[in-house]
Amino acid sequence: MSEYSVQDFDESPPVVNPRTLATFKKKLWPYVRRYPRLFWGSMGLLLVSTVTAVITPWLMGYVVDFVLLPKKLELLIPAALLILGVSLARMLSTFVQLNILTKLGQNVLHDLRQDLLKQYQFYPVEEFNRTPAGRMVTRLVNDTSSLQDLFTGGVAVAFVDMMIIGGMIAWMIVMHPVLGLICVSVFPLMIWSASFFGSRIQQSFRESRAALSRMNAYLAENISGMWLIQIFNRQKDFRARFDGVSKNYTSKQLNTVQMFAYFQPSITILASLAMTLLIWFGGIRAIDSTVTVGLLVAFMAYIQAMFAPIRDITEKYNLFVSAMASSEKIFEFLARSREGGLDMENQHPKRVIA
Repeated sequence: MSEYSVQDFDESPPVVNPRTLATFKKKLWPYVRRYPRLFWGSMGLLLVSTVTAVITPWLMGYVVDFVLLPKKLELLIPAALLILGVSLARMLSTFVQLNILTKLGQNVLHDLRQDLLKQYQFYPVEEFNRTPAGRMVTRLVNDTSSLQDLFTGGVAVAFVDMMIIGGMIAWMIVMHPVLGLICVSVFPLMIWSASFFGSRIQQSFRESRAALSRMNAYLAENISGMWLIQIFNRQKDFRARFDGVSKNYTSKQLNTVQMFAYFQPSITILASLAMTLLIWFGGIRAIDSTVTVGLLVAFMAYIQAMFAPIRDITEKYNLFVSAMASSEKIFEFLARSREGGLDMENQHPKRVIA
C-alpha cells in the first residue's frame, strides 16, 4: 500500500458566493420540480404562516387600545380567543409545512443519492486508482447528509423565518412609518455584521469540510491496507500521521465555532438596541398622545417576534454554509466525465450459454 500524506488528500471546496448560490438553485431545481404538489403545498402553507405571524402582534395592540383601555370587559374573552385561534392556525400551518418540506427533502436526497451511485458505477476505472475510497464515501454519505439540512429542521425553518421577517417589516412601516424605520434602523449594522462574520464562517467551513474529507480518506486507506501495516510493523508511524490529520480537523472545527460565537451575540446586542430606540422615541410620543399605547405595545411585540427568527437564522447560518459547500462538491462530481463506450441505461450483460 502506498503511503499517503495530508497533502495527498487536499481538497479545497469552492467559495460560496452569489454565483455559487445561483448555480446551486439551477442544479437543485430539477430534483425539486419532480414533486410539484409537495413544493407548492409548502409554499401555500408558508403564506399562511407569514400572515398569522404578522397579524398576531397587531391584534395585541388592537386589544390594548380598544378593549383594555376603554375597559370593555365583555370583549376581553372574544379577543383572547381570537388571538389564541390565530396562534393555533400559525402553529398548525408551520407543523404541516415542515412535515411537507421534510418529505420533499427526503425524496430529493434519495434521487440525488441514486444519481451519485450511478455516477460511481460509470466512473472511469483509472479514477478509482487515484481517488481514495474515503473521499468517495464522504461524497456519498457526509455531503448528502449536509444537504439534508436544507429541507429539515435547519434551513427550511430559516426560510420560513425570512418570510416572516419581511412581512413584519413591511407591515410595521405601513402601520407607522417613523416607528417602523426606527425599529429597522439597526438592520444596516446587522447586514454589516453578517457580511463581516459570514465570510469568515464560510472560510472556516470550507477548511473544515476539506479537513474532514482528508481524515476520512486517510482512515479508509489505512483500514483497507491494515494487513500491510501489520506485516511491516508500521502501526506507530501511521497512528502518528492520523493523529496529525485528526488534530488538523479539530482545529478547523474549533475555529468555526469560535467565529460563530462572535457572530450571534452581535445580533442579540442589535436587537436590544432596537428595543431601546423604540422605547425612547415611542415612549415620548405615547406620553404626548402622538401614538397610542396599543401601537407601542404592538411594535414592542413585533421586535420580540422579529428578532427571535433572526437569532434562529444565525444559528442555521452555519448549516446553510455547510450545505452549500457540500452541494458544490456533489454537483461538481456529477458533472465529471464517465467511462467511455458504455451504454448508461442498459447495462445487462449477454447471457453466456455453456
